Amino acid sequence: MRQIQLLKMLISDNEFHTIQYYGQKVHVSERTVHSDLQQIDAALKDQYTIDLTKKRGTGVRLAASQEEKLRILNAVSLSHIFDEGSIIERRESIIKILLKNESATNFRALANLFFVSVSSITMDMKEIENWLKSFDVLLVKNKHGTSITGTETDVRKAMIALLQQRIERLTGSAGIHDINDQTNREKVQETLSFLISADNIHRAKDLILFLELQLNCKFNEFYYVNMLISSAVILQRLAEGKLCNRCFEEKKGMRNLHVLKTYIAAKEALEKFSRLKVSEEDVQFLNQYIMGTGIDEQIGTGNTKKYNSDIKRLARKICHSAGEALQIDFSNDSILYQGLLVHLEPMVHRLKNVIVIKNPLLDQIKKQYSALFGLACLLGSLIENETHLKINENEIGFIMVHFQAAIERNKSLTKVIVVCPGGIGTSELVANKIKRILPNIKIVGVFSIGTLSAVDLDTVDFIVSTVPLTKVKKKVIIVSPMVDLMDAKAINSYYLENIYKKHSELSRFKNLLSVIHEDTVFIHKDIKDKLKMIHYISEQLVQRGYVTSEFQHSIEEREKIASTDLGNGVAIPHGHGSDVNQSTIAVATVRHPITWGKNKVKLIFFIAICDDSKHEIRGIMSDLYSLFESEALIKKLSDSKTVSQLIQLLSQPQDK
Repeated sequence: MRQIQLLKMLISDNEFHTIQYYGQKVHVSERTVHSDLQQIDAALKDQYTIDLTKKRGTGVRLAASQEEKLRILNAVSLSHIFDEGSIIERRESIIKILLKNESATNFRALANLFFVSVSSITMDMKEIENWLKSFDVLLVKNKHGTSITGTETDVRKAMIALLQQRIERLTGSAGIHDINDQTNREKVQETLSFLISADNIHRAKDLILFLELQLNCKFNEFYYVNMLISSAVILQRLAEGKLCNRCFEEKKGMRNLHVLKTYIAAKEALEKFSRLKVSEEDVQFLNQYIMGTGIDEQIGTGNTKKYNSDIKRLARKICHSAGEALQIDFSNDSILYQGLLVHLEPMVHRLKNVIVIKNPLLDQIKKQYSALFGLACLLGSLIENETHLKINENEIGFIMVHFQAAIERNKSLTKVIVVCPGGIGTSELVANKIKRILPNIKIVGVFSIGTLSAVDLDTVDFIVSTVPLTKVKKKVIIVSPMVDLMDAKAINSYYLENIYKKHSELSRFKNLLSVIHEDTVFIHKDIKDKLKMIHYISEQLVQRGYVTSEFQHSIEEREKIASTDLGNGVAIPHGHGSDVNQSTIAVATVRHPITWGKNKVKLIFFIAICDDSKHEIRGIMSDLYSLFESEALIKKLSDSKTVSQLIQLLSQPQDK
């Protein structure tokens, strides 16, 4: 960074130099250098009580002893002090120190190490304490300083999460999971080196290869990096003499593990690559991550995978609920059903063992498929009710992908036949050109005039013909045999006006309106914080008798696990049905967008459906999905001036 470069030059130079001199060195204007020097001067005064000495007509220099300069230089080499992104980097580095060091550290030492004030470290520690608490790792503060306490299992999970976070932040999300790419491999290895030695990274790669050979399988791209991280952390901790120790009650659950092929492979792998006699608990820890990828004892045996009845029932229930919401019959979609079975079993295992698999496509999913992601969030609530487990947004994203693929397979295309007097050859030429022009049009047949009488025209939407047709009870669009630009416009115009428009018109949101009441619509609230908004709406619903006082807590707990922003300016926080007295959906708009997860939102639907109204939820899900698909309607709702205007918008048919 430029300010770092300037500071290093000031440290190395003992003489005065002009601003013009430094501008030429770093290739920026004198005004920019002057601004940078002001920031440097302020930071030095705050943290080291050292000033930049300025002499008119001569220049500027850093007036400090060699010892002071060396201390500043060491600090600068460890932290980008003027970069906003450095706050995250600094906090990750502090977490690393806490997780790896046995001895306590004090705030002053950290302030000196990272070239910041003690107050900055105090703020950092508050955030770090909350982050560590999610893994049951606690901060301990005493006269010796600050350290952590937690089981080895919890410390490992925190380390794995820290590395996942850094990989996502420093390398991007989607492309990094292409582990076959040399650049991506190097990025992953470089990021892992934050906590893991080069030797243990290499051993982890070999361990995964060994597992694949033993289990006669291949970890797919979404799982490989996560397996690499967990394996590397295990090997690193074992090398440092850190073994898993669990209580007797937890050990009892291991009895059946010994018959699993994955457990045997995990035990052999750890003994081979750690070169130590590992504990049963260490083997179980690795085995949990293997099973979380969907690999089980059936892999490599040639047997057909048998799923338990609960997983089968859950897959069917999800398919049915999604089908009703999307108005698509998924009952015969065996690809969707089988895909959900394959995904759900390891997903349940991951949720039970608090194993997080990062979804590299999550941001892209929210951006491109916000409506379907919203539906998947509601399906996630169904899964939670069935399994009594909390589902995170990474898993919701994976489930959404299955349904997006199913929608593509079941997409209703406009069906067209092509007719030419010259027969099949000319018709095929016309058909191929139409396919290139309009991919949403499906050519179901090509015919000559003589064979047209045998065609069931009720199964097609319109006819494209190179000659006029008489006595045909279907719209006929006449085109030339070469299908020129004018022909393409004619086909496209009819498709948009008469076919697409019919499919795009939304019906009145009768299911949604049945649970949205005037007293639960809040327009243009001047609230700028997510938690304050949740508190405000929850309080309003409690006062009106719709929910209990526990409703707010259930929403907040869900948001900690999975942010409910959809990536399109909308959020759908929802609480437990057991905390709802009367089903309702509160709608709130805000004057200024609120940060909700990684995105800004202006329109918020607080979904409160009581347990005994589950039959209503499918119709509500269907209406919400249709609403989320309409960018125009979302904008109109967000810009509504009054409660009545918002409700009126939902009462009228809308075009997407």
